[in-house]
Amino acid sequence: GSPNFCCSATSTLSPPASPPPPFPPVCSVDGGFTFTGDPSSYLNATARTPTLGEGFGFTLAAWVYRTRNGSAWDRLIDFGNGLEHADNILVTFRDGMRYHVQYQGGGAPASELMTGGNFPVSTWTHVGIVHARPNDTATLGTATIYWNGVLKASSSDVRFPLAVSRSGLFVGKSHWPADPMFTGQMQDLVVWDVALTLSELDAVRLGQGLPARAVPVIEMMRTWCGAAPPAAPPSSPSSPPSIPPSPPLSPFPPVCSVDGGFTFTGDP
Repeated sequence: GSPNFCCSATSTLSPPASPPPPFPPVCSVDGGFTFTGDPSSYLNATARTPTLGEGFGFTLAAWVYRTRNGSAWDRLIDFGNGLEHADNILVTFRDGMRYHVQYQGGGAPASELMTGGNFPVSTWTHVGIVHARPNDTATLGTATIYWNGVLKASSSDVRFPLAVSRSGLFVGKSHWPADPMFTGQMQDLVVWDVALTLSELDAVRLGQGLPARAVPVIEMMRTWCGAAPPAAPPSSPSSPPSIPPSPPLSPFPPVCSVDGGFTFTGDP
């Protein structure tokens, strides 16, 4: 009879094909967040990679509406493993704004860049922080702070964040309990492990789309995804947001729906 290819030891049939890999994560439009100043009113971000500080750069972009007036240690972000570790990445509103990178334990030493002056109060301001280094082993790089696309401070010898896993990616809260909580609102906070160009950062600020060359490692409080139409800065409330805010922020114009990819199996 004919050979039994199913059971023959010399069968050349291939094993069943593996299922296709999952699609990469996509942005989720979850909207802005109001920080009331209560100790529980903060966010702990989720990163797509366990380690920040491995790439050639670090970029943070966010719309911020801060209601606290003057210089204080309230946080935009505090990414770290606690207050006595060597790895915190801070953006605070002390002396205008400080981008602060720790690289040894005990709270010091640290490397930082500051703008001076005061951060705008009760008005939407787009914050961009770009930190570039020449290669992925360099310990120093050029850090720059932008407000609404305008350069506010820059230095070429800022210590680059250590490449470690951080369990507390706090937004609006410090790892140091004595520091005040952030009060106000934020939206469209995005972090990359590359240094964006100013034109790329402007496109993000204006809602024209994210750069195609790098997937964000953190995206949260998003009001749009992908290539959104050009948009003005977020609409300010008619009065500064209170606890709770009144009235709520006006949304961005409607954008496309993120419904994900589709797998074609070959079935009719």
